[in-house]
Amino acid sequence: TAMQLVRITKNILVPGHRASWIRGSRHPVTLFYRKAFSEAVRRFRERHQLHREGKSSIDCCILSGQSGIAKSVAFLLMYIKVALKNDEKVAFYSVPEGILYCIYVENGTVKCSTSVVTPLTFHSEEWKSFDSTSTHLVVDPENGFGHLNVNVTKAFVVVASSPNKEWKQFEKLLKAG
Repeated sequence: TAMQLVRITKNILVPGHRASWIRGSRHPVTLFYRKAFSEAVRRFRERHQLHREGKSSIDCCILSGQSGIAKSVAFLLMYIKVALKNDEKVAFYSVPEGILYCIYVENGTVKCSTSVVTPLTFHSEEWKSFDSTSTHLVVDPENGFGHLNVNVTKAFVVVASSPNKEWKQFEKLLKAG
């Protein structure tokens, strides 16, 4: 429920505009997550592992909920943090910004490269070298999915979506392939 909160205190890298107040902080940041988000992260990661091992054809998970429940700031941040903690690559596509953040851990340090997303981004050699079944492609859609093309990526796709317009748009995107 909304009242069950989990407290996590860590130094956190936050790509994207919504939580940019955390970016660059040299101090631990305390975030309170809905307990249900912890469960969703666990279940999504189980699906990712099955996808990675070739034991499941499910290559996408969607967290749907009303606007304002912190899907973009809390859930996606928590999902990214857990992936990086496990030395997994994460591509975060901020549709409102039109930016793809490719985040990875190298020698214990979090690295991040950015690129402006165009219709060719998910066909580029740069993306293909980052893309794999072990990569997480995390999407913050807000009013559409920009140039996302889930049919050309090997990555496990995680989307935080409102249950109305964005959900319908994502269904169309999946059916188009």
